[in-house]
Amino acid sequence: MPAPTIDPTKRDPKAVAPTDSYSPADRVWVYRGGTWRAGVVETVSPEPPR
Repeated sequence: MPAPTIDPTKRDPKAVAPTDSYSPADRVWVYRGGTWRAGVVETVSPEPPR
């Protein structure tokens, strides 16, 4: 799957999957340092990050 091309701040929040829909080992795209990078979910939690 190619990397997203949209600025993450301009995404429609309704189109973003909820965090509780992910499972460990799911492949995801992570926006960090101004660029999209491939990643893998290591763990999931219903708690929001602090």
